[in-house]
Amino acid sequence: MAVADQEMAPMAAAVSAPRIQVRGVVRSAKFRETTNSGSTPAASQPDLSGVQARKDFRETAFWMPAVRTNAQGETVLEFQLPEAVTRWQLLALAHDQQLRTGLLRQELVTQKSLQVTPNAPRFFREGDQLTFSAKLSNLTAQALNGTAQLLLLDARTQQPLENQVLRGPAQVKFSLRGNQSQAVSWNLTLPETAEDQLPIEAITYRVVARAEVASQSEKGKTDRKLRKKSKGRESAAQNQGTVEDGEENTLPVLPNRLLITESLPLAVVGPAAREFELKKLTSTTSSTRRNYSLTLEMTPNPAWYAVQALPYLMEYPYECSEQTFSRLYANLLAAKILQSNPQLRTVLAEWQRAAQAGDKAALSSKLEQNQELKALLLQETPWVRDAQNETERMRRLAELFDEPRLKAETARALTKLRQMQLPDGAFPWFERMPADRYITQLIVAGFGKLQKLGAFEAQQDPQARQILQNAVAYLDGELQRDYTQLRKQPKVDLKQDHLTDLQVQALCARSFWPALAVRKEAQPAQAYYQQQAATYWLGRTRYVQALAALALHRAKTQPAAVKRILTALQENALHSPELGMYWKEVRGGYYWREAPTETQATLIEAFDEVLNDQKAVDEMKLWLLSQKRVQNWASTRATADACYALLLRGSNWLQPTKPLQVAVGGKAVQPTSQQAGTGYYKVTWPATEIKPAQGRVTVQKPDAGVAWGALYWQYFEQLDKITPAATQLQLERRLYREQRTAAGPVLEPLTAATPLRVGDVLVVRLVLRADRDLEYVHLKDQRAAGLELIGQTSGYRYQGGLGYYESPRDAATNFFISYFSKGTHTFEYRLRAAQAGNFSGGLSQLQCLYAPEFTTHSAGVRLQIAAQP
Repeated sequence: MAVADQEMAPMAAAVSAPRIQVRGVVRSAKFRETTNSGSTPAASQPDLSGVQARKDFRETAFWMPAVRTNAQGETVLEFQLPEAVTRWQLLALAHDQQLRTGLLRQELVTQKSLQVTPNAPRFFREGDQLTFSAKLSNLTAQALNGTAQLLLLDARTQQPLENQVLRGPAQVKFSLRGNQSQAVSWNLTLPETAEDQLPIEAITYRVVARAEVASQSEKGKTDRKLRKKSKGRESAAQNQGTVEDGEENTLPVLPNRLLITESLPLAVVGPAAREFELKKLTSTTSSTRRNYSLTLEMTPNPAWYAVQALPYLMEYPYECSEQTFSRLYANLLAAKILQSNPQLRTVLAEWQRAAQAGDKAALSSKLEQNQELKALLLQETPWVRDAQNETERMRRLAELFDEPRLKAETARALTKLRQMQLPDGAFPWFERMPADRYITQLIVAGFGKLQKLGAFEAQQDPQARQILQNAVAYLDGELQRDYTQLRKQPKVDLKQDHLTDLQVQALCARSFWPALAVRKEAQPAQAYYQQQAATYWLGRTRYVQALAALALHRAKTQPAAVKRILTALQENALHSPELGMYWKEVRGGYYWREAPTETQATLIEAFDEVLNDQKAVDEMKLWLLSQKRVQNWASTRATADACYALLLRGSNWLQPTKPLQVAVGGKAVQPTSQQAGTGYYKVTWPATEIKPAQGRVTVQKPDAGVAWGALYWQYFEQLDKITPAATQLQLERRLYREQRTAAGPVLEPLTAATPLRVGDVLVVRLVLRADRDLEYVHLKDQRAAGLELIGQTSGYRYQGGLGYYESPRDAATNFFISYFSKGTHTFEYRLRAAQAGNFSGGLSQLQCLYAPEFTTHSAGVRLQIAAQP
């Protein structure tokens, strides 16, 4: 049945008691058919701009948890039906005061006489050539003649794009017999973004069609059997001279390039003036390089950098335990900052007003309204959400500090953490993975850091208290198990070095919570490993040394060992006007204990808490800031630790100071009034305004103190021209067509002579070779726009002796591997060719998620998909 402006008949469920009657009124304007019984002269190019396109494709049409009936047991449900042409299921459960129940189940079908069904990809990529097809369905017994048209619009500006993208006429004629379907298609080419142009971030497509019932002579050619089967539809169609339909949706346009960021730290100890140069910008050229943005930021206090990084923690797209906690961490820090600095409310109000007045069009655009589209753009183009201008940056920070949002997000993150926690108190890295000791200890320490900053008392919150108590019990149990197993070893000498880095991390995480008593049976294990840390700290990394010093200091044991550790750290430190205080052996490694940013943040914590050395802390913050990227540090974990270190000291970071004098490319930079009121300002130049001379920066600080800043230059290089990375990690991607034979499926390598065809199954084989063991690995395989997923569910998988979490997304498939032994490993997954064309296949990228500097990638490829013969 077609659901239009009509009333549904009363429906009843045959159940014992009570009798349920539901009478629903369903309205949706897009399902009304246009009728025109008069004759209209046919135009050579009919105007289809007035055809209403369906846009609302919600999967849930109506939900109401509490409905009351009248005395006759009736109720009226009135709601706007989504515009998808599909089959709907109506479910209603009722009970009376005696708890007698009844169930109603009814199906509704929404359809139109003429239906348009586009076969669109999930995304576009610059440089792709594809055939965009749609199916036209005639659901009447009458023949239809008409025109279909493809309209393309820039999703942000709503300006037409047919001249740039469409290769051929926008309108296509069609003729449909009764109860038959026909495919129509258009050829598209997605242009590369030129040097002086802003990129097209998303395209709104609108496929519309209008048809008239064929003349009487044409009707006679219709199959009579089909007419008899659809007699009711035929009589309805006779009253409709014209029928029409349309469908509209928005797809992201992903760049066929890789974003590269060059940074230049700017630090001045005042009163002084210094000159800086970003040599890559001032002295290099490339024919394929495309500028994206140039950003300058300056502040007299580094706490503002922590504020700027908080949105990154909340927007990170993956749902592992650590990043779920990072979202909670960011929300609670934002709430604390707002509480501690009431004057910030005035600044936020100004930012909100400026944002509302400055860019209303962008705030109300389709790109901002479409949450799924925004999520995909964030995953595949993380720079999209970076502030394009000062107005957008203000709006994002105002959103960050919105109090109702903070409370809701905090509650949501706590609930998610509670759901992910295993029965023994541990956390997995991703859901359904095994217990992960390192991640669990990280979360326990994170709750402790929030308590130390006064941002959140986990023991005062019922939900957080249960999470924390269970996790701490797991930590104690693991230490006890380590000690028990050690003592069971034959002829073991307990005075020798039996200390692992995870045990030191456990001691430090546990030291935040002296109020949670260690179980009596676990106390010998804790005392033993404290003695081990005091004795064998010397051979550990600087990160582990700082953890040991903090753990022993808080436990008020081994004070001599704590003093020796801090003295050694002081004696081995290097000092520089540009980089402050740092350690030369702190270089990036593959493992968590070698992470540079986390090492420096923990050292800052040790010097602050144990020595109360503010001068050293300020110097170490200088090095920490030199590691910062445009919006954040290298990973979510590094960003969270850096925020903690920067906020450890000083509550008067909004105190006004004398303004800095900054010149970029010889031109003075003038901050706005809102920026000047906070002491922090940020200026971004778009691609069209970037010049080589802007790589030279002069900073003058007229008063005493330290000014922190940086210049960030971002540009793109083409994916297709990227060759495999030459590192100790090697990643290779191989593509095969799956052929079904009598002996089973056979894999055939793709060649230029035998391209993939629409409908074929493509097997992607990823071969990774590593010369060492890896931990917390993220493998991301980008997908061509003409391919469609076969397996679409996330979950824990086991393949080739390796367990991992697989997360398919619209433009890529992600693999998360908590431990990766050295050697060669192979992953395979299957896709189906869905659109014909010539596509960029992207590339595969592997990264140690908490040591992002260790990465590799495959070569970029192009994929040809031919139409069915």
